Amino acid sequence: MNKRSIVQDLGVEKSGCGYCGGNKQVVSDKRGEQNVSSSKHTVSKRNRPKTRVAHGMWAHQLTVEDYEELMTRGWRRSGKYVYRPDNAESCCQQFAIRLDVENFVPSKSQRRVLKRMERVSSSFDKDYDVERSQQVSVSQEDGNETRDYVLEDIRNCLCRLVQETVCEEASLWGWKVWRNSKNVSKLGKYSSNLILVLAERRANESMEDSVNREYLATETDAKQKRQVAFSRWKDYYTSILKDAAKNMFADLHIDCTITSNGFINFWKQDDSGNQNGTRVTKKKDAMQPSHGIKKEQVATRNSRLHIKLELPKLEDESFLLFQRYQQAVHNESPTENSKESFSRFLVDTPLIFVEPKGDRTTPSCGFGTFHMKYYLDERLIAVGVVDVLPHYLSSVYFFYDPSYGKFSLGVYSALQEIEWVRMQSLQGYSAMQYYCMGFYIHDCPKMRYKGEYFPSQLRCEVTGQWIQLEVARTILNKHNGRALRLAPDDFPIDEYYLVVPCERVFSLLSTYDKERYRRLWHEALVKVPLWFHGKLLVLDNLKQSLNDKLSLHIQSVLLSYIGKVGPQLSTRMIYVL
Repeated sequence: MNKRSIVQDLGVEKSGCGYCGGNKQVVSDKRGEQNVSSSKHTVSKRNRPKTRVAHGMWAHQLTVEDYEELMTRGWRRSGKYVYRPDNAESCCQQFAIRLDVENFVPSKSQRRVLKRMERVSSSFDKDYDVERSQQVSVSQEDGNETRDYVLEDIRNCLCRLVQETVCEEASLWGWKVWRNSKNVSKLGKYSSNLILVLAERRANESMEDSVNREYLATETDAKQKRQVAFSRWKDYYTSILKDAAKNMFADLHIDCTITSNGFINFWKQDDSGNQNGTRVTKKKDAMQPSHGIKKEQVATRNSRLHIKLELPKLEDESFLLFQRYQQAVHNESPTENSKESFSRFLVDTPLIFVEPKGDRTTPSCGFGTFHMKYYLDERLIAVGVVDVLPHYLSSVYFFYDPSYGKFSLGVYSALQEIEWVRMQSLQGYSAMQYYCMGFYIHDCPKMRYKGEYFPSQLRCEVTGQWIQLEVARTILNKHNGRALRLAPDDFPIDEYYLVVPCERVFSLLSTYDKERYRRLWHEALVKVPLWFHGKLLVLDNLKQSLNDKLSLHIQSVLLSYIGKVGPQLSTRMIYVL
């Protein structure tokens, strides 16, 4: 049982809604189509009507595989409480949302957030004022400013280039970028020895292997073989980086060439596109490749900003930061957030931790719940609570120092978490594909930001399919912001991941599908593992010690549970009676 999921069904629960404040109520017309009536009266937090409906479970423990399947079926956790909104009865419909990271394209505003944090984290100017960084004017006479901005930009982009093309060498910092003197400026205003250092490193590694295998007979052979290895690796990295470097620097108004001797030379263009480097007067762009985002953790060698991924634990530093955030952003007094409630919400987790195996079957951190901590000059400024699952990175909660609110840390953290997913694939764990931000509420302004990460998908309640956000929005707008079926009419049902959370969804299925799912539920009913009085049983064993009335009641409860988690998952997770 140590490696199996164990859950306790809490049934349908109603509560006040934190999004609309209970000012919306669900009504149905004669055709059964749902609409929402809104009240103009503000309802106090204590007196909110219970218009939010969800099915809840207490998860004693969950395998990461089972929780991922629950999430794919529309479930979500808060601490050890796992719940699934009833979108037919709730005032605010909550749709599971996920982002396909491989196809993610950052928006202009998101790149601007990255640029701001790059300025803040710059190692050479700790007092950098972001507000005055929007317009940069660099002239030939102001060599210091040119060196600071352009050289650092090139270094940052080369870091990115290494990450995306030869990620095994991502930890390498021996290469340099320098400004050329006037007598060699025809080669470029700036140069880098990146390729030479990469080739040198690989050549040395291959020589060590050869020596260990006693392949070399003489010192002369060693020198010759080393030179051959160095030359081959130089040619290899030149071919790998040549096109990638040109594409990456194109949007930055920087031209680059890779010479035959392995140097990368750069020219900073002016507004007219000249390569003489005499004057640059323009709004400075974020150093971003056209197809991705910057990995700030490795932006500069001496970056002031550091991000650490740790297993969750209750620490005063994180707790006090959480209190300040809740007070400033959510108007909660410190007395409303105790250490115990903080621990239940953001430290306690039902997920069974899986240690990294050192191969491509797990990410480098393993699976489970983690705290992603952001430090600026060794000061904790933000914490992101995330669940690392086989195919998902799920963002559970994020809180930050309110004094850094102007830097849009929520957007920045989301971009960092998206980048983390992408880097896992580059580093060998290719199964990681999606970034999950919980639930999306179409008519809630607070939730709009979740739709700004393109291309996101929403889960359709009726088909179980994931629908492109723009398609789903069109359907929601067509039905006054409220609909259970987000998929177009010709979309089939996902037979594996479809769940039936309520009678309203069940009524929208075809007669054939209704009969098929009833049959699957009853087949699963006799296989659900039950924990009863310290014993692991199935329903047939349990019936022997129960009267008919109680037996029928348990059977009814189990069928409802199977319909909400799915027949396959219900036979794996242990159900506590």
